[in-house]
Amino acid sequence: TVLTVDARPVPGSTPAAGDVWAGALAQPAPTRARPRPPLFHGYSQGGRRETFTFESKAGKVSFALTCPPGSYGLIWLNGELVATGACGPTVRQPPGWFGDAEARDGVNELSAAVVKAADAGTGTMTAEGADELLAWTASYPAEWRLILADARTRSCRPNVVSVDPRTGAIMARC
Repeated sequence: TVLTVDARPVPGSTPAAGDVWAGALAQPAPTRARPRPPLFHGYSQGGRRETFTFESKAGKVSFALTCPPGSYGLIWLNGELVATGACGPTVRQPPGWFGDAEARDGVNELSAAVVKAADAGTGTMTAEGADELLAWTASYPAEWRLILADARTRSCRPNVVSVDPRTGAIMARC
């Protein structure tokens, strides 16, 4: 079925000055609430940097990594490398707290990566070294989890969670 509409003006008719509208319909930009700690993110690839944003009050945030044995974790907060080291199922369990850093008031960006410990070497990891390590490390299958908490939520239990159906983010219920 084909439908044709003839929208040409009828000869001799002119629209009244107030009947012509030449504007654009504006819709408000959707507001997107940023998640707040505690946050539990699961990943399935090692060798690549995973990034998300969160909202926080200024103050200390803590993170934990659970990753395969023989893995090494890297964490950046707002572009600064803040924690590195061996991670795995036996690092100070449970849940394996990995480090702390100072968050700023408002929106923060957290990035994390897991690489093979043998590739990370044994010396102190610098920001430049972390960037170089990720630049030449190929992505590989690795199940790992990152937990972010603040002073208010550090005691939240990671086994009592809900999943945001829109984003897939895993959030604890405190």
